[in-house]
Amino acid sequence: MKKKWFTLLATLTMVAALGTSVSAAPVVPSADSVTAVSSASPSDAPAKDQATSAAAVDQSEQDAQKVVTKYLTAMHEKNFSDAVSLVKDSRYLSEEKQIQKYEEYSNRTDFDKIEVVGAQKESNSSVAVTIKEDGEKKDLKVIKDGEEWKLVLGDSNPATVKALNPSEFSTNAAVDYYRLSGVQYGTVLIGGDAFSVGSSHSATIKGWQDTGYSDVKAVNRYEIVQDVWNGWKEWSVPQKVSGNSAENDSSSWYSKSFDGIPAGSGYHIRITGLTTPDGYGASGAGNVYVN
Repeated sequence: MKKKWFTLLATLTMVAALGTSVSAAPVVPSADSVTAVSSASPSDAPAKDQATSAAAVDQSEQDAQKVVTKYLTAMHEKNFSDAVSLVKDSRYLSEEKQIQKYEEYSNRTDFDKIEVVGAQKESNSSVAVTIKEDGEKKDLKVIKDGEEWKLVLGDSNPATVKALNPSEFSTNAAVDYYRLSGVQYGTVLIGGDAFSVGSSHSATIKGWQDTGYSDVKAVNRYEIVQDVWNGWKEWSVPQKVSGNSAENDSSSWYSKSFDGIPAGSGYHIRITGLTTPDGYGASGAGNVYVN
């Protein structure tokens, strides 16, 4: 028994001696541990900044999506005054006309079937919101107007304003009739008379165009577009007409047909001037025929 206690005492004495020796040695941090500590601290700041920035972007995108959703709901429920308050629409000259057109759009559009499927921030005051309508995706522009987000509709083209506000302008246009005067290269005109397409799903235009110069051909592109809730929808393959024809000689007039147009209303002729060289323009007129 005494021998066991002696052995235990000797062992404890050795451990104590070794412990004193180890604790007395200076502890120097390794290079790896210094690097790890110094690199960990500054990395926290960018992470926080990125999280804050991501949160801000998400909020902008969420606000923009909410505006589009509210607009679609208002149009579906025919709350046109609410719809008007959610947009900046450059197409109409008065709120009365705007509400009238919104009512037309609601009667031929299934707004409850349009989905908001995404958003992408473009700047601090602009977000592109993606919608899906009839299986087709399209981006809508939403901007911050003061403290509110607004859906932007319209293309700011004077031709669009003139076409959709025919009663506000002095014109001699008859039903399904269009006229152009001195249209130069790049100029876009839209016929002020809306027309409907029936079960034939087609329309034909017939008319004349002329530059007034025998050595300069009138060149224009004609197409059929539809006035829909978020702008112009192109339904036809554009037809290019090149050459002069005389107003008083119908045998020289052009005739172009457009097929595959859905039965419906709100269709217009869009004309783009392509006459060259610069400085020369084409004048003309024509009629639209539908079955």
